[in-house]
Amino acid sequence: MGIDFIRAASGKPYVKRWAKGHERARTPGLFDIQFGAETKIVTAALSSEAQPGTKVILQRCGTEVMVFEGLKSVGKLLDPPASVSAALDASHGLTPGVIDRVGGLGHTAEISF
Repeated sequence: MGIDFIRAASGKPYVKRWAKGHERARTPGLFDIQFGAETKIVTAALSSEAQPGTKVILQRCGTEVMVFEGLKSVGKLLDPPASVSAALDASHGLTPGVIDRVGGLGHTAEISF
């Protein structure tokens, strides 16, 4: 009469409630999100036509920051923020970027780098 009787009388063997917690912990959840690298977005004044998705290079030319598509100058950044200068200093004056959006009139573009 003891534990054997209890097990026989209860029918189903006892399973710890937290046993399913191990399976739930392995599945992805809300707090398992991994964020990519931080991207910065700047606005450039375009001097020639550009398309969204075009890969460009931001290059420091004196005090200005120019935008190049290959060897062709596409535009320049008007009043670049300090974060752009820091990114250019960290990468020896050149950094790659992508044109995200072109303004409705085609005079400005948003560039992420």
